Amino acid sequence: MVTSAGFVNGTITQLSDSVETLKNASATALDAISQVESSIKNNASNIVRQVLSSYAKTLSDDITDDANAGLDENGLWFSLGWSLIMLIPCMICGLVLANLYRRRSPYDGDYKDDL
Repeated sequence: MVTSAGFVNGTITQLSDSVETLKNASATALDAISQVESSIKNNASNIVRQVLSSYAKTLSDDITDDANAGLDENGLWFSLGWSLIMLIPCMICGLVLANLYRRRSPYDGDYKDDL
């Protein structure tokens, strides 16, 4: 019985120490929360401005990097340019030939195949 009373007293002492530690931790947390709250009230526009400018700079850098990577592919642009240059004369030639093939001469009865 004496050992159980000592155990209970030790447990109560540990519990009171834990409660004291919890009070200190909660007071520290409340102080930190009040500091954050006052910081948000006073500097919210500056914080938002900094975050947005950082995001805009990152986005701008990504777009610039992608554009520069696209300009490095000169072979792609060279081939697209030459295909356009060759496509236009081929289209003109095709239209002229299409008009020629539509014209048909009447059939002469004198045609003989000597096969």
